[in-house]
Amino acid sequence: MSYINKIFVDNEFMKNFYDVMLSPGLINIATGLTVAISFTEVVGSINNGVILPILSRLSKNKQPFKLTPIISSIFMFILVSLLVYTFILLPINKLRTSLNLNDEYNYQNNKNTLY
Repeated sequence: MSYINKIFVDNEFMKNFYDVMLSPGLINIATGLTVAISFTEVVGSINNGVILPILSRLSKNKQPFKLTPIISSIFMFILVSLLVYTFILLPINKLRTSLNLNDEYNYQNNKNTLY
């Protein structure tokens, strides 16, 4: 572990690089974008499966309700959210903890960071 600390923590360039790359704001934006793209599919399937058939019945066109794509997209949304949390957020939080990149250190001791 001391070899990793010597490379990543004691080196000032790498320390600043990891401060920026592992900043909570950047990670939150990337995670939010991934979950938002997955949620777009849920909204689209609700639109195609429920709202459009209701509107088509008003215009005397009979389209069937499609509930299977809605259930499938909700399942995929939950799965994507779980995978993002498990394989992105948890390891990055453990890495931030092991490299001592907590927010108090960044704001008090290193005033030259980009965030």
